[in-house]
Amino acid sequence: MGSNGRRPGSGRSASSLPCWRVTRRSTRRRPSRRTRRDRHCHADAAVPAPTTCTRDRDFCLSPVPGSWRGTCGAGRGGDLALATFPVDEPDIGTGPVLVSEARFLAVPVGHPFAGRDAVSVEDLADVTMLQLPDTLPSSLRADRTPHATPAGRPISAGLPGATFHEILTHVGAGLGVFPYGDNARRYYARPDVAYVHLRDAQPLRWGLLWRADGATARVRAFAEVAQALTSEDR
Repeated sequence: MGSNGRRPGSGRSASSLPCWRVTRRSTRRRPSRRTRRDRHCHADAAVPAPTTCTRDRDFCLSPVPGSWRGTCGAGRGGDLALATFPVDEPDIGTGPVLVSEARFLAVPVGHPFAGRDAVSVEDLADVTMLQLPDTLPSSLRADRTPHATPAGRPISAGLPGATFHEILTHVGAGLGVFPYGDNARRYYARPDVAYVHLRDAQPLRWGLLWRADGATARVRAFAEVAQALTSEDR
């Protein structure tokens, strides 16, 4: 189906990840004498991850902020981040894939693709691909904004976008296209943007990240609970 229809994604959407249950149950593994404060976080990032996070002492699960190195920095992003894979960085640890979702291509509402039910990854050779900021890992950028199709056809590179909403604004202005997960078309609907299913693209995968030197027992316990909870909900 097109952007106005319904199509099941590949697995559960990242937006339906039971992060509230994850944070509540994982932090209970180690009682704290301090008061825990739960809050809803949403970073205006190029790779958004709306979720619930918790602060218990110095422990925090947060979305990926615009500055990648700040994501897993103790002073800014907290201990863990929920983000899309792949992330192949020597100083970043990754957990298992928790959820996955179908990929959709955000295109201007007047674009020829907007009237289709689905397009192929080979069709990306006929459009301009907006880019992620170069502060994000090259492995992630290669997956989300490749420079060539699987058959080797070049894909034109467009403007970079520093935030999720900036990229969507570029799309709506007709400056290019960008691939998002299934949850984007439901939670970020815009009158100037259509979402078209990328029928032969690999699912967008989500999981937890942490600093390689910050893989504490609490971080690993949290990741284990997250994996167990998402496995139960599949």
